Amino acid sequence: DLTLYGEEHTGGNAKPDQVWSLCGIDGTFTYDIVHSDKRQWLDEIDSIVHVGALAAPAAAPAPDDSTTQPSSQEFEAATEITPEEVALHNSEEDCWSALYDKVYDLTLYGEEHTGGNAEPDQVWSLCGIDGTSKYDTVHGDNRQWLEEFSSIVEVGTLAASVPDDSTPQPTQRIISIEELASHDNPQDCWVAYYDSVYDLTVYAYGHPGPGEKVIHMSCGDDGTEAYAKEHSRKLLSLVVNDKVGSLEGAGTSNAPMIKAAAPIMILFFGTFLRMWQ
Repeated sequence: DLTLYGEEHTGGNAKPDQVWSLCGIDGTFTYDIVHSDKRQWLDEIDSIVHVGALAAPAAAPAPDDSTTQPSSQEFEAATEITPEEVALHNSEEDCWSALYDKVYDLTLYGEEHTGGNAEPDQVWSLCGIDGTSKYDTVHGDNRQWLEEFSSIVEVGTLAASVPDDSTPQPTQRIISIEELASHDNPQDCWVAYYDSVYDLTVYAYGHPGPGEKVIHMSCGDDGTEAYAKEHSRKLLSLVVNDKVGSLEGAGTSNAPMIKAAAPIMILFFGTFLRMWQ
């Protein structure tokens, strides 16, 4: 019984909502993610009350042989979902996402995705799209999580999308400085690198080393100069699927180099003028 403990779960990154997200479910997996299997804490904190042991779920009744079961082909056909259909479920109230060629309903899961660095917005950013790349960035191909949370509902398999050559392809989206600046917080973080704009809201939480704080410093801004001090440009291939467009006025990312060269140019011309006089 975590009722009393939830009210006192504060301090640092701790929030009562992290406890409330475990209410009424088997929270073992979520607890392990945050506390690295520190089971002794459950016995050491007085406000955590042991109620009893969890009973095994009852076995499902045997199928009735008299009932005609659908064939495997009929089942697959009934659950094959096109990318276009996934795209229709793109809101917090109705959130589907394709992950590893399967389609999942994440609507309920998003509401309980809290605790530590977890935020509901990280789930909502997957709504209506193939979120495999973003999921990999944060969870490192831990696909078993998709099966272990009861609030993640498998809807079907992802059907291959056949491109229609008669449909004009969308042009590269141009992002203005003003639009980039409006995505300036950890819950909605866009950053420009080398004239390309990336949505790093989800990726930031899987960033190695110093973690998300380094990326959050550049939210809503051009982070090229800071990035170039630490990383090779080739590493941006890790976030290629997070690219949202090109920065307006592309080709001006060398502005810092021009500013740095200005004092040298002034010194050169000053020396030249004195020699001429």
